[in-house]
Amino acid sequence: MVSFDGSPMVLIKVGTCLATSLFSEQLAQAGHSLHSGS
Repeated sequence: MVSFDGSPMVLIKVGTCLATSLFSEQLAQAGHSLHSGS
């Protein structure tokens, strides 16, 4: 495996940002459905 300097950290940061945005979107949708449901 070839590892570039700093590449793993960039990938981790991008992955974390993507996961956070997706998670917040799902949370917002869940909150909306909960409010409209009750």
